[in-house]
Amino acid sequence: DFVWIDLNGDGIQDAGEQGLAGVEIDLIPVGNFTETQHTITDNNGNYSFENVKSGEYYLKFYLPDGFEFTLDNVLGDDVDSDVDGSNGFGTTAKFNTELNKFQNKWDAGVYECVQIGDLAWLDYNMNDVYDSTETGVNGLLVNLYRLVNDNWVLWDIDYTGINPNSICGDGFYSFCTNPGTYFLYFAIPPQGLVAAQPFAGNDPERDSDINRAHGIGTTESFTLVSGQEKDLSIDAGYYEMSMVTNSLAWIDENADGIKDPDETGVPNMLIDIYDINGNLYHQTYTDVDGNYYIDYLQAEDYYLKFHIPSDYNGYGFTASNQGDDDFDSDVTNAYGFGTTDIFELAPDEEKQHQDAGISEGSLPLNSLFVGAEWRDDHVLVKWLTANEINVEKFIIQRAFDKNDRFIDLGEVKSKGKSVNSYEFDDFSKFKNGVYYYRIISVDNDGLRSISKIVPVFISKNDGKYNLRIYPNPAVNNTFISFDLPRETKVKINILNIQGEKIMDINDFEYYKLGNNNIAVNLNQLDAATYFIRFISEDNTIFKKLIILGK
Repeated sequence: DFVWIDLNGDGIQDAGEQGLAGVEIDLIPVGNFTETQHTITDNNGNYSFENVKSGEYYLKFYLPDGFEFTLDNVLGDDVDSDVDGSNGFGTTAKFNTELNKFQNKWDAGVYECVQIGDLAWLDYNMNDVYDSTETGVNGLLVNLYRLVNDNWVLWDIDYTGINPNSICGDGFYSFCTNPGTYFLYFAIPPQGLVAAQPFAGNDPERDSDINRAHGIGTTESFTLVSGQEKDLSIDAGYYEMSMVTNSLAWIDENADGIKDPDETGVPNMLIDIYDINGNLYHQTYTDVDGNYYIDYLQAEDYYLKFHIPSDYNGYGFTASNQGDDDFDSDVTNAYGFGTTDIFELAPDEEKQHQDAGISEGSLPLNSLFVGAEWRDDHVLVKWLTANEINVEKFIIQRAFDKNDRFIDLGEVKSKGKSVNSYEFDDFSKFKNGVYYYRIISVDNDGLRSISKIVPVFISKNDGKYNLRIYPNPAVNNTFISFDLPRETKVKINILNIQGEKIMDINDFEYYKLGNNNIAVNLNQLDAATYFIRFISEDNTIFKKLIILGK
């Protein structure tokens, strides 16, 4: 029937994809009951064989130079390619013919491979741009991933080496591959090297393209079309890594914000490092003495997030920036609880003394109890203090996500008595989700201390889904029931009372129109109060779930 150029390499005859003229084809009989017939596709890629005897045959297609066969048998025979190599390269499966019966389903899709590459280099002057005096990096594994049925699969590999078309060109790699959507993963470079900053300068032939779009060492995804010009501008530059070193988490016994000689470290504290866009870059833990370091960092702006271990219940972070940077705490909560301010790392730089002090009772008052609740059209924030000492005012802050930066909502002057209660109404425009509130106490000397963070679960306009949980309270199992106005994607997970996700019930997948029911096994959860978070394509809903003791 038809030989066509599969521009996007998906194995399907799409609108706008044209036929290929001049392809030679043999109709080969199985056995010797008749002779092999031969034909050539016309200007539109069509072909036919006439006066074919009844019997068993297969087809063989002879590709012009530069073409390869596309994916076979992807869909129905009328729209896909039937060249599967069953009877040798370029052949179809066997089939039977009958006299005076017409068959027009035997097609062949072809494409021209597209060359991509081509350089991994050592950026000696650390300017994020390839210079002619800089040398390539050989022996680096380059992985080519292709999008297949919505999943990324490893499609091909190559190692950087000497360019066969150059006398002294090191760091060369190349793929000639199918049309489709891809990204590249440059595996771990030689010891001590990290990727240069991507897309520097104005020349794509000289910049580095590793931007961690699909993880460390990866590029953006890109789409190739049959017959397009080669793209040799996908490069990877490397220079010496940056580090956070000589840093510490410690117990600030006297809560003065300064590391004293007799104060001990905090072991096993989790530390996250984020880039300026809030993307988690790396994680580490403090050692038995509270020391930590983070290596293999690119030249970039970062902030840290410290997580107080559960063994230190009742501890908070001490006051920040109280003295010499070698001995004070750097946790300012600028980007959420436990975070530091942004700091810059240059190539091959060691950033020292990014420290965190913790102490029992971090506020300059004996106790502070904070609560917040949704009141249909606003959030009511309440806090109760006991024995306020030297407190000037309270600042109310809110974040939509724990990783988001807290913003100031307002201030309330201290009443200055031994026991006080306070309230604040937040009439902001809310969307469904989890909001987090905290109170900053500011004393008369300007020192700021932070309360615990409390979550508020906001769920509006949820009637059309009729979300139900039964039984509730539950012990070992429960059911989640919901109605959908149309077939749509839904994801459900379980949050603890602090708003932290602890369990996924399903993936983000389609559910049918009408009523749906999901059985949930609760055996791995402790007796406590939780929230079910129901996420559809246009809404987020919360329902409280109580799990009783087993």
